Amino acid sequence: MNLEKSLQAIKNDIVKNEEILNILQKSYPHLAHLSEKQILSYFNVNTIHELDGHIEQTEGSEEHPSVQKNDICSCTDSNGQPKDLYRSEASAKKVLKMLSSQKKLQLSIYICPHGCGWHLTKR
Repeated sequence: MNLEKSLQAIKNDIVKNEEILNILQKSYPHLAHLSEKQILSYFNVNTIHELDGHIEQTEGSEEHPSVQKNDICSCTDSNGQPKDLYRSEASAKKVLKMLSSQKKLQLSIYICPHGCGWHLTKR
């Protein structure tokens, strides 16, 4: 019986962790391709529990610190998808640095031509 309770607790933890990662992917679509370890590193946390605390903090705010909702900017990538929009050059540089080292991409930062923030480009 104790084994069954232990297994159920482990299953509940796994489900909770998956829910946290799903919420994160919806809030930060530009991070959807990253592994769990990379996501933890990106947010400078060590556990999913700490990440959950971060999500709870940002849910109370209408805006996320790095990526803006793309409701004003009409910039698209080469596939016609909306580009991620960063509020500051510093937040764009943080993502650029991470993607450059992990994906070995040569990216650069440019200001949104609509004045909405900053974008990354492969050019």
